[in-house]
Amino acid sequence: MTGPEIVNMVGALVTLGMGGLGLLAPNMAAKLVRLAPTSPEGFAEFRATYGGVFVALGVAPLIWPDPGLFLVAGLAWAGAAIGRLVSMAADGTHFKFNGLSVVFECVCAGLLLFGNPYLFA
Repeated sequence: MTGPEIVNMVGALVTLGMGGLGLLAPNMAAKLVRLAPTSPEGFAEFRATYGGVFVALGVAPLIWPDPGLFLVAGLAWAGAAIGRLVSMAADGTHFKFNGLSVVFECVCAGLLLFGNPYLFA
């Protein structure tokens, strides 16, 4: 396994871990993202979106380590960072919390995109 492949796997494991938190501990995930599910349906949304989506996004490239799957997962994290930056500019959201979140999302994107042959061919 090469250095970039190890870095990519770390990114996938972080993604899987974040998804596991949303799936198995939605109250902790809610606190982390500063949202509050107020009904059973709200908890289902946390388990589905913050849980299931991120579990799939992390586990797929671990099972099938194709550069295309790492690319998609990395672009998803980059998209989250871009969306948060737009929110910071348009909505005046809390800078410290969202600034740290953008850094985390960019680090996750970087781990997953590092050395990707589709980007660096």
